[in-house]
Amino acid sequence: MDDTAGDGQYQPGEVAERLFFTRPDGTETEPDSAIAVAADDEGWVPLEPDARALLADESAEPYDRYLAMTALTRWGSPVGYAAVQAAAQDPDEQPWRDYSIDRFYSLDNTFALLSRAVIDSVDQAVERGSTAERLAALAALIGITDRVYFEHNLSPSGMYPEDIAQLRGPIETQIERGLAELAAAPADVPLPGWVSDQVEELANALGMIDKDAADAYKARIPA
Repeated sequence: MDDTAGDGQYQPGEVAERLFFTRPDGTETEPDSAIAVAADDEGWVPLEPDARALLADESAEPYDRYLAMTALTRWGSPVGYAAVQAAAQDPDEQPWRDYSIDRFYSLDNTFALLSRAVIDSVDQAVERGSTAERLAALAALIGITDRVYFEHNLSPSGMYPEDIAQLRGPIETQIERGLAELAAAPADVPLPGWVSDQVEELANALGMIDKDAADAYKARIPA
């Protein structure tokens, strides 16, 4: 995870502390490391029931539940993928927004980290038979690139060519939506620069499987 907003305010609950901030030997760790380590060799198996319970616990801290969703997603769990899809339906209303901030641009990157978890879970999804759910979650995230900052995760450097081929339809739909929004934006109230950047990144990603189509889209991006 990147810088956590309000470091002096957020305190993980008991379950989150055990799952995401403590190694099996009792020493401290960080959530990104704990989640990644558990993804290997089915280390997630004994942890998943508690993570699922935490995600479902509406009384838990929002960031605790976010970490549970991120972990379940990274571990290839259909429950995690479903939670990502649900969050993408109303990204601005998620209570964990702004709990993690991109250290370079000071922008909320909670959805960016979720996209990384979805993308990186490719092997776990194959092992667990949840590839269709993984692709659906990734499609849902692609569908909000005009609303949410994704760092550079939904780009040629972030996505697999196989995913791009599978999700060509949602990618092209979102490129068209972004182009329409950029064209309609008033000159005196421009959209954030990352919106244009992410339209171009999706076009560049499409270029991994169809360069001509990608070039045609990029030619329509306002200068």
